[in-house]
Amino acid sequence: MRALVLALAVLAGVKVWYQNDVFRDAADMAVAAAYSAQAGAACRKVHHAGGVDWSAPQNLHLVAGNSDLPVQFWQVDHALWKARFKNPYLILTANGPEGPLTCAYDITGGQATIAQP
Repeated sequence: MRALVLALAVLAGVKVWYQNDVFRDAADMAVAAAYSAQAGAACRKVHHAGGVDWSAPQNLHLVAGNSDLPVQFWQVDHALWKARFKNPYLILTANGPEGPLTCAYDITGGQATIAQP
């Protein structure tokens, strides 16, 4: 009887994990599709050099927070805390003449920053 209860608990855990994973993937794709045009325009505006097509990036994914900001997780009163840990960012990667470029678009703030990895 214990083995049956344990097996059912494991199956229930796997089901919840799988549904959560599928939901997060679908939500990421929906947000990326909804904001990719705005992100491309903001990246184009920040990166003035030609030769980079931000409208068709090589890689596009969604992350929570900007790890480049100098804020620690215990500094909850810091002005940039939400931008560091909470705000959604759309990360675009494209090839430019000088090599690959990464653009982080802050969906909440509507601003983009360019970095060369």
